Amino acid sequence: GNYTEVRGNNLREGTTSSCGCLCSVGENNIKAILDDNGINYCRQQTFDSCRYPDTNELGQFDFYVDGDNSIIEFDGKQHFGCKNTGWDNENNYLITRNHDLFKNKWAWENNIKMKRIPYTERDTLTIHRIMSDEFLISPSTHPQWYPEQDAIYPYITKK
Repeated sequence: GNYTEVRGNNLREGTTSSCGCLCSVGENNIKAILDDNGINYCRQQTFDSCRYPDTNELGQFDFYVDGDNSIIEFDGKQHFGCKNTGWDNENNYLITRNHDLFKNKWAWENNIKMKRIPYTERDTLTIHRIMSDEFLISPSTHPQWYPEQDAIYPYITKK
């Protein structure tokens, strides 16, 4: 079998399952709902044109639903702030935030719907909620996810 190091705090809080697959409980919930409803999707989808400017690494999206041309991202607590302990520090939070902003902008520019589901919704998800526009974000509905990026995030440039 495979061995994976998982932080004990994540196991205690129930944010990571003990199998060591490094998928959050929220991602596993979404996967189960999509599977139970026969929705075709790709997990950890990448696109050749979506590379983080700071690392040149491919951006990975939790789920891509081809039939809906949508991306579903499950955002854990680390997407909303940090505790400033160990890995959960301000630098890593800012990297996560910048990458989130870049992926939002990339999806918008490539006419792919972006759905961001916050961790607070983890246990209340249904297929209707996931596939509806409830979690859909865009520059007009969620401007905080599309700030004027060239000043704050210099590696994210406007076209």
